[in-house]
Amino acid sequence: MNSHYTAEYLKKAEELAEIGVWEFDHNKGTSQISNQVYNILGLKRQKFNDIFYLIKIYFASQKHGIIRKLLNKETTETKDCYKAIYKDNGKKMKLGIKFQYDIKKNVTFGIIQDLTLFKLKEEQLIKSLKIKDAMLEISHAIVEIENTEELFDFILSKITSAIDKTDLASVLLLDEKNNLKISASKGYKKEQVNDFEIKLQDAFIWQKTDGNIHETVIMNNLKEDLPTQYHTILDNNMGITPKSSMCGPVFVDNKLCGFINIECEENDIFDDVDWSLMEYVRKQLSIAISKRKLHEKTVYLSRYDELTGVYNRRYFEDLIKKRMESSALFSLVLFDLNRLKEVNDTYGHLAGDAVIKKFAYLLNSILESDDFVARFGGDEFIVFFSNRDKSEVIKKIKILKKRVQEPIDFEGNFLKIGFCYGISNYPEEALDYHKLVKISDANMYHSKRQLYDLKKEGEGRC
Repeated sequence: MNSHYTAEYLKKAEELAEIGVWEFDHNKGTSQISNQVYNILGLKRQKFNDIFYLIKIYFASQKHGIIRKLLNKETTETKDCYKAIYKDNGKKMKLGIKFQYDIKKNVTFGIIQDLTLFKLKEEQLIKSLKIKDAMLEISHAIVEIENTEELFDFILSKITSAIDKTDLASVLLLDEKNNLKISASKGYKKEQVNDFEIKLQDAFIWQKTDGNIHETVIMNNLKEDLPTQYHTILDNNMGITPKSSMCGPVFVDNKLCGFINIECEENDIFDDVDWSLMEYVRKQLSIAISKRKLHEKTVYLSRYDELTGVYNRRYFEDLIKKRMESSALFSLVLFDLNRLKEVNDTYGHLAGDAVIKKFAYLLNSILESDDFVARFGGDEFIVFFSNRDKSEVIKKIKILKKRVQEPIDFEGNFLKIGFCYGISNYPEEALDYHKLVKISDANMYHSKRQLYDLKKEGEGRC
């Protein structure tokens, strides 16, 4: 550093907010130190005027002998050192020093910089990257994990691993009665998690904010502020008493659907970085829940008949083929409603829909836990009866016949349900699903022909 412009250089450097410039002339044994060096270190100029003394105080513990090399003029390379210090006011500061020895001039010069904000942003960046990685894994999990409880447990585990300072955590979702229930948790006692339920308006976060919660809220002094009636949610496996909490509201389609809550044993532990991360997390969680609902709807529509709520034909076939792998005995019964076209023509298709829905309901009423039903198409249904031979299935159908005798009241019109059916048995009659369906279909239409020939409702197997 040229001594002719050192003073001017130092003066300009004082205008820089977080950088202090210094120079030591080894020939003269003197230091030139900008005021900003003292400001950064929180010292008075009159008390210290030897830059090497200051460096010894703050950086002498640095590894690799960098400071020793500087003091002994053993290197001309530019060096960087970092140190966390506490100023006189108790504020923690991350200090950085960059220096170089000029062998020709026998001068060492450098800068001291307060890197606290920079390090804070660096930490925020690292945390943000962790959160983004976690959210990427969560996005995949939304599709891959079918069980909702397992999904939320996975989400919470990823979030809490990305955000440190977490002792306890929970995801609380609103049910249809506007009650908050814990969908996932970390650290809380399982029996209390399962039993926990509270009205939204009675929740501490709601009362703390007067119901005006649109962003993350940091709460401290929980032990003093939290009313005693909320003590159950604070009982945990670690035996700690949370003093700080960070709660982020989760919205789906602009409607509050719950909260993600993180608690820590330390008081005043959460800072602006954590707040920003929680803001990102809660918004991403909102997106995740929206995607989950869309995924669930997509899955539902791919498996269930929208009108009746029973399985659709494609999913039924998939289930049957899986059952056939176990080689267990079962029966397939194909049902066809009688004269549904007459109902549609006379009373309209809504009346026909009412008949179809009622019949699906009645079919479900005769099934055991291992049985299931699907809408095969139009006015046809197919039922899987597990581990039953033909005689046992016929007993079930007789029960169904009695239950369909009660007419359906549709807008004051009383509609009766009639049906025909056909049975096939696995593995007795066929080993292939489509062949079984073909046998059931043939038996069903045989009974229909008998019905029309006899012109009597319910005769034969109808």
